Amino acid sequence: MEKYEFRTKQPLWVWIPIAFILIFAIIYVGMTKKYELGIIWLIYAIITFLAGHFTYTITPNYFIYNPGLGKTRKFPLANITEIERKMSKNEEIRSIIVRYSEDKIYHNFFEIKGHNVNVKAILDAIQDIILPF
Repeated sequence: MEKYEFRTKQPLWVWIPIAFILIFAIIYVGMTKKYELGIIWLIYAIITFLAGHFTYTITPNYFIYNPGLGKTRKFPLANITEIERKMSKNEEIRSIIVRYSEDKIYHNFFEIKGHNVNVKAILDAIQDIILPF
């Protein structure tokens, strides 16, 4: 069986603030020679960059959702109870909602939005592993 891994692309809302922060930090440090504040701004830019990074991994047994700075969620594919598709007006998949059960809790879900990752490929990978025929 295969392992599928999908990484999100960094959207424009992540790149623009990082660019502004770094440009202004370089200008400020160059003018005032206060390196401490430049280092703080650099750390903030790195945190902003990491916050917009998600990884979805689908193995034959597990679905692993790893948000950039959040807690990694890992659950068996057999626990998926429903996959709901949200469609756009031109009949493309805009996002999918994966619902799963875990330890007597049946209301767990998360949404994979299609603005920065290929949700059709994720849906196909899940169906390829769950329904291999």
